[in-house]
Amino acid sequence: MVHDADHPDYFVLDENGDRFLPNVKQVYAPLHPDEGDYRSPERLFSDFDEDMLAPPVTEPFPASRMREIVSDPPSEDESVGKSIPPGSFSLKWKGPRDWNKPGPGTKKMQWEGFTNGTEYETPEEIELRIARRNAVKRGFMYAWQKYKDYAWGHDEVKPVTRQVSDPFNGWGASIIDTLDTLLIMGLEEEYNHARPFVNQLNFHWVKGRDWSQGYISPESEKDSDGERWKISRDKTVGMQVFETGIRYLGGLLGAYDLSGDKLMLDRAVDLAKVLKRAFNTASGLPQGSRIDPGYEGAQQLFAVSIAEVGSMSLELIRLGHATGDRQWFDLAQRVTDFIDKHVAPRSKFPPLIPMRFSPDTDTPVAGTYSFGAMEDSYYEYLIKAYKLLGGGPLGEQYKRLYAKSIDAARKLLFTDITIMPDRDLFTIGKYENGQLNHEVEHLACFAGGMLGMGARLLDREADFWEGQKFTNTCFWLSQHMSMGVQPEVAHFYKEDDPELYINITSTGRRYHLPQREVIDDNNANHAKMYKDSGGTWRWRDDHSAVVEDSGRGVGLPISYYKHLNGSPPGLKKITPYYINRPETIESVFYMYRLTGDRKWQEKGWKMFGAWMENGMADAGISSIKDVTKPQGQAELGDNMESFIFAETFKYHYLLQSEPELISLDDYVLNTEAHTLIANQAFAPGASGLWTEARQALGERARGTDTQKWMRLKVLEPHRNRAAAGTPQRGRGPQGPRRGGMGMGGGGGDPKHKPQPPGAAFAKVKPEEDKPKPKPKADADKQKPVRPADTDPEDDS
Repeated sequence: MVHDADHPDYFVLDENGDRFLPNVKQVYAPLHPDEGDYRSPERLFSDFDEDMLAPPVTEPFPASRMREIVSDPPSEDESVGKSIPPGSFSLKWKGPRDWNKPGPGTKKMQWEGFTNGTEYETPEEIELRIARRNAVKRGFMYAWQKYKDYAWGHDEVKPVTRQVSDPFNGWGASIIDTLDTLLIMGLEEEYNHARPFVNQLNFHWVKGRDWSQGYISPESEKDSDGERWKISRDKTVGMQVFETGIRYLGGLLGAYDLSGDKLMLDRAVDLAKVLKRAFNTASGLPQGSRIDPGYEGAQQLFAVSIAEVGSMSLELIRLGHATGDRQWFDLAQRVTDFIDKHVAPRSKFPPLIPMRFSPDTDTPVAGTYSFGAMEDSYYEYLIKAYKLLGGGPLGEQYKRLYAKSIDAARKLLFTDITIMPDRDLFTIGKYENGQLNHEVEHLACFAGGMLGMGARLLDREADFWEGQKFTNTCFWLSQHMSMGVQPEVAHFYKEDDPELYINITSTGRRYHLPQREVIDDNNANHAKMYKDSGGTWRWRDDHSAVVEDSGRGVGLPISYYKHLNGSPPGLKKITPYYINRPETIESVFYMYRLTGDRKWQEKGWKMFGAWMENGMADAGISSIKDVTKPQGQAELGDNMESFIFAETFKYHYLLQSEPELISLDDYVLNTEAHTLIANQAFAPGASGLWTEARQALGERARGTDTQKWMRLKVLEPHRNRAAAGTPQRGRGPQGPRRGGMGMGGGGGDPKHKPQPPGAAFAKVKPEEDKPKPKPKADADKQKPVRPADTDPEDDS
């Protein structure tokens, strides 16, 4: 028998005669990677290099078929839109006089050792860092080439099935989101491949549906009444304002600031003119979710998300400064003023703002509070707007809102996680239904870097240590998973949870202590039991029979120990998927740039290796359905969002690069990691990452080849109806609304190409050879008669 009280085999006899082992320790993931526990950079994509990059796979749209997709706008009556009520905040608001006066500048952020002559890397460390950086670049190029091969011009490629996906307007989100990353990685030729696409992109077509005008057929195409068929502009496209702002507007501006390429600024202005319509509200807050861009009346807001309405300040401020046009700055500043004066004061925990609120009322605001989904980027943009404005009078408001928000969050959301022995864990949880949930949401993990940034800019030292602890916790959570990849959300047990601990036998089985009380409704553990069909009481968690007496009876005594509940231990519930999110590596990157501590590079490399090993697919880097599965058994989710190029690969690459590349003292990164100049001494293109080259860009805003094929496909059902003599319905949507209307939708067969008009039109003389018939009176106002066999719900 072992008598050493500190020995793991030392036991204490319990009242049932069983042996309780008080010294058995559970094994938890380390807070820092073990030395030598790293994948070799040479193992990752060793067979892929820059010479293997090829031009995108495209199918040019025939110029001879352009009349099949564009026309002069048909005459149609547009209903008069609503007006903003007189006396509304947005009508009374006046912008600051010196809107474009640079601030005095802000404090330096990056570790001073990077620039003061300190030898912060040995030759061996430099060699290893460069090898890792090159491996990140190879991984990026692999995924980028696969997108070009299978989905060029579409928003995304599905990396398992090689299908296309268009959840973000069908404008090639993966291209626009990647422009500045291409420049950062030195892939100038790839950037130039994308320039014609950017030039030709038509912001009026959303997945082939035209919100700006209708379409009328050529003279050669007539319906059953002998009239040219037509359709109205599509009022149902539902363009996503927030996503369009951070991905497309931010992507164009980031590319402009790195390159000085005026094409990017011109197209940013074109897009901003579309997005501006979302701000036509009584409060000045944008309709952040979806709008009909062709509707010129006032937008009416109901419950809105603070992230959606409060996270376009960086892009609009920067656009105002870059163009000298204050209308863009004013849109952003009016939003901030309304939130400051009319939303934050109504909050239960001011100036924190709950996940959703109604802007056009005076009622108190309450609900769910967090730094996660639907709230995150609002707080991020407060401190970054202060930096972008260079501090000063204009930046003071953002500084105040940020600092007071963090002070309030410290009281409401910040909490240590103390259930893990010898692990200094901390989280920014979610407050809902009157209590704080101890959870780590991957989206919220950006806040570690934000707290570090705010600490350096505003001399808030406590924020820095909490930011480090939270970043460490987010990293640790990835290591706590068997794959080494972080889940979407993890909920920790609280200290007072009666289910925090379970008993495990020395053979690894669950062990329930015998029950001394009668098993009925009054038993303290009644809720944890159930009676099976044979009348036996069983435990709900493992279905073992409940032992009701106090003695062991016959048989050997059981050795058992107390074990932290959950799988992995300590976690009560997990949302186990991973969609290539960047928030944790973002904070790891910030922590390295703020401290110069190489441990953050080690942590980032550990994350990168696990990500690549588990997410690699035939056509890119895939999402993973369940990161709790054993290593090497990943089930891929078949999705590769554009932020993998804009953010995740970019942060990994910058982490392993020289710190002067995109210095945090010179640039502010928007929530999609797009590079916006924050140093008044910098001019766009000062980075020297791009040299202008002569190249044919095509016609501005006439549509990319991909858009034109999508447009033809949208018009195909209308054309087929006319050819078959079926009446048209000009007031319905131009295309079907099945799929693709929300995040992750929009799949389809990329090989489907509508054919030229069929035989019903083939015998009609060309438009220029045929005399035009006399118009029928009020023909446009006649309603077509629907055949009996037509589906009344078919709006395609």
